[in-house]
Amino acid sequence: MSTLIVFPILVYMYKRLTGSEEKEVLTEFGEEYSRYMAEVPGFIPRLK
Repeated sequence: MSTLIVFPILVYMYKRLTGSEEKEVLTEFGEEYSRYMAEVPGFIPRLK
């Protein structure tokens, strides 16, 4: 039961963390990282 409570909290926290990290990386690498983000999914891999 506690896992059902903690899981959405962890997902939310990881999403916030990745958002702030992506801003930092975009500042450092700019357009190159923007192209990478367009090609590579964030959390769930594409099944192609």
